[in-house]
Amino acid sequence: MKNRNNFKNDLKKEMLVGWLSQWAENQRVREQSFLKIIGFLGVVIYGYAYVYHNKSSDQEFSLIFIVCEFILTFGSSIILAISYNYRRDQIVNAKILKKADELGSGKIFPESYDPCYSFKNARSFTWIPDFLASFYLIFPLTQIVLIVSYYYKINPERNICNLDYSTVILILFSIISLMISMYLPFRYYNKLIKIIDKEKNAVIK
Repeated sequence: MKNRNNFKNDLKKEMLVGWLSQWAENQRVREQSFLKIIGFLGVVIYGYAYVYHNKSSDQEFSLIFIVCEFILTFGSSIILAISYNYRRDQIVNAKILKKADELGSGKIFPESYDPCYSFKNARSFTWIPDFLASFYLIFPLTQIVLIVSYYYKINPERNICNLDYSTVILILFSIISLMISMYLPFRYYNKLIKIIDKEKNAVIK
């Protein structure tokens, strides 16, 4: 019994020291991530804006447009993958905290820290950490702006009947790309819920 208590106390100390170190490191990484994401978006927007104002042909402009849309979809998928990995690791951390008896009411870490507890209701968007959610929203919003700007640039008369088939197809592809960006949170949420359900079933057993 004494050895068990010693083990638990040692685990608490190592966990708390490691947690504080990791927390400080996460703050630094978050700042760097912000700059990287802004740079990522900046390159895409600058390249699109340059071609938008200096396009030599509709074909060149259309190519840049569709490439930008796919890159933005890729960017949103990266943000969501990072969010999913964070929540998945949070589930593991919660198990460690439970083992050290530091998770729950009156403990250092509240019970809401455990996704298995906090995700009781379906929250297909709010599962994303707040810091990353703001980054994620930038991508589909930028995609919408690009779609609207492309339509107005390629069709100055604002007459949808003047669009040729290739332009219509490109716009449809861009809308599909946008829909993928908006669908991905649901996909990752469902993956996360499967892990949570598996953990809950394991506890019940």
